[in-house]
Amino acid sequence: MTTGRAVSRPAAHPRRGARAGLGKYLLVVRLHFADRWTFAGLPLLVLGVAFAINLMIWTIIGYQEGGIFSGALVSIFFIVALIGYQAISKSMPFAFALSVSRRTFYFGTIALIFVVGAALAAILTVLNLVETTTDGWGFNGMLFRIPWLLDGPWYQTFLSNSVGLILSFVLGMWASIIYTRFGLTGALIVYAGGTLLLVGAVAIITWQHWWSTVSEWMSTLTAPALFSRLAVLTVLLSIGGYLTVRRIVL
Repeated sequence: MTTGRAVSRPAAHPRRGARAGLGKYLLVVRLHFADRWTFAGLPLLVLGVAFAINLMIWTIIGYQEGGIFSGALVSIFFIVALIGYQAISKSMPFAFALSVSRRTFYFGTIALIFVVGAALAAILTVLNLVETTTDGWGFNGMLFRIPWLLDGPWYQTFLSNSVGLILSFVLGMWASIIYTRFGLTGALIVYAGGTLLLVGAVAIITWQHWWSTVSEWMSTLTAPALFSRLAVLTVLLSIGGYLTVRRIVL
């Protein structure tokens, strides 16, 4: 004889739900790290090659009292931007085939670059300290301690490198999202529009003779203030990227 009373099921433990949600993002991280060479090996290879080339050049020209500045560090930021582009173009279709939602894929990718960016920034910060301690590797070279930008305390250098690397990744990812969402023609229109905005801003500043004002403003700008603004730009681009990736149809 049945009583007709519904059998109550035990409620899911909140920790299990949290673990399940975290597991989805970890799946995205593991998906990206299936290609460990791209995320870990390639940036270190580029960094090592840039350092080796600069060291050979410094050996040839010798010690310089005024310092030997090198802009080769920018290469690692370009590589990180390319990795960001590939993270969308290469990994996103596969993630969608595994029934990973757009939100999970996007924020899992953002979480990954925070980890990778922090790790690379830590390496750059250590190399910055070694370069400072050894008087520019014995040649007064400046590869990792860029004047004004990366010549502050170690924690400032770490944060500045982190912001720069994460912004580079987000820019690359955003460019790939635009291409995937709107196609080649749409991407060219967006890129051309951004270029026209920059050219238009330069034209207006020149026309209004505002360059002295701009120079005065830049002379009062500190490196922490610059990177704080770049951090805000990174957040805005990340939000824009999420709003765009939600409408991608593959």
